[in-house]
Amino acid sequence: AYTSNSRPVLSYFANARIWSFVSSDPVANVTSAGYFADGYALGMRAGDYFLFTKTTGTPSVTKHNVTSVAVGGAATISAAI
Repeated sequence: AYTSNSRPVLSYFANARIWSFVSSDPVANVTSAGYFADGYALGMRAGDYFLFTKTTGTPSVTKHNVTSVAVGGAATISAAI
């Protein structure tokens, strides 16, 4: 489960905001509504790019977009693209 101890990391590349996140959670959990409870505080904004690395089972990296962020609240990312 997401905790403030396992926060995503923000990088910039050619004016694009790219988040990366590593977790043992399945992608279905990470893409559930409001998974990143402090997304707004972290600086997540709708349209940001997002890379998720799953570390359990068959490790994988999937690409996503931040789809919504509540002002002062949680962020949600898209299903893999």
